[in-house]
Amino acid sequence: DCTDTKEILSLRNKKIYYDYCDGISVQQLAQKYFLAEKSIQRIITMKQKLSDSQKKRKLSLSNF
Repeated sequence: DCTDTKEILSLRNKKIYYDYCDGISVQQLAQKYFLAEKSIQRIITMKQKLSDSQKKRKLSLSNF
């Protein structure tokens, strides 16, 4: 099912980002998850942007 696939990929991408934050290199992540390094970099960048926008939203809400 399409929804299941999206959930599985979302979970995998979170794991990749958390592993990266824990110090695992892009090259090691590519080998671990059987993805190209460019794909790993894209996932990390996407998660960083999402994290940054969530932080900004929290800061703007705390001003109320």
